[in-house]
Amino acid sequence: WLGRVGRAAFTDATRARLRIAHTDSLTGLRNRPGFEQGAARALEIAKLEDRPFGLLAFDLDGFKQVNDLQGHAAGDELLRQVADVTIETFPLAHTTGRLGGDEFVVALELDSAEHAQNCADALEDALRPHVGASVGWSLLLDDGFDLEPLMQAADQRSYRAKLQRPRTDQRPLGDAASDDPLAGAA
Repeated sequence: WLGRVGRAAFTDATRARLRIAHTDSLTGLRNRPGFEQGAARALEIAKLEDRPFGLLAFDLDGFKQVNDLQGHAAGDELLRQVADVTIETFPLAHTTGRLGGDEFVVALELDSAEHAQNCADALEDALRPHVGASVGWSLLLDDGFDLEPLMQAADQRSYRAKLQRPRTDQRPLGDAASDDPLAGAA
């Protein structure tokens, strides 16, 4: 009996350590290793079951300025808000992660380029009251068959989206009409 209790306690402790090791302590999202593990698992299931799969990748406009001008506590709060909005926007996502700094990624079922772009637009709209963001996407098969090429394609689309947006739309906080001194900064 004590052997079973000891094994159960060891197993529970190991799971807790892995959960901590794969979680971003600031946002509660998965960190890079945790995201990659969860997304790779979801990708393999999508391949086996012939289901749609894709990624949304984004970073925040002007995040360095938030930290520099308003302090790291404001930057941390913004990252938590972004995490909350992302989860609320895609509650059925396979996994959502903060890869580091202000880089985020979501793995979910995306079945076409139009669907992916609609999801990217929806996320940008949901984030707009908090921060500007350019969201890129990738699709299984169209952009690759493995996680790394899918992440690269989504990141490249995010970068292109940022370059194509009007400079005044790349603001770090709030809306452009606010009294916020950061409004309109890139």
